[in-house]
Amino acid sequence: DEEAMDSFAHSDDGQSLGEVAVLRESFSRDKISRLVEEATAPGALTLLPSFFGRGLNYMCLDDGVELASGMFVIQTFKSLNPGEERQIMSRTARQGKSGSYQQILELEELGKDL
Repeated sequence: DEEAMDSFAHSDDGQSLGEVAVLRESFSRDKISRLVEEATAPGALTLLPSFFGRGLNYMCLDDGVELASGMFVIQTFKSLNPGEERQIMSRTARQGKSGSYQQILELEELGKDL
């Protein structure tokens, strides 16, 4: 959720990673487009709620990112369904581009279904 993303962005851990952008559903379409473009730049760290896991097209235009193995997407929540998870995974390597994906969950999040 947005509160958790803000909390991380302003934490010591978040600050140690450099500038952290937070994308929100309430932003204008133009601002969302700009932040998505910036999110694909080298070294960018952008936090997005699950709302953006589907229907938002990430296109990395920086050759340096492609040469460095492409975008890396980390999912930090359990998907509601397998289709949503596949959509989020596919955000990393669009239209033949390189990329990778990893899911990192808190033990508490995993334990909800155990």
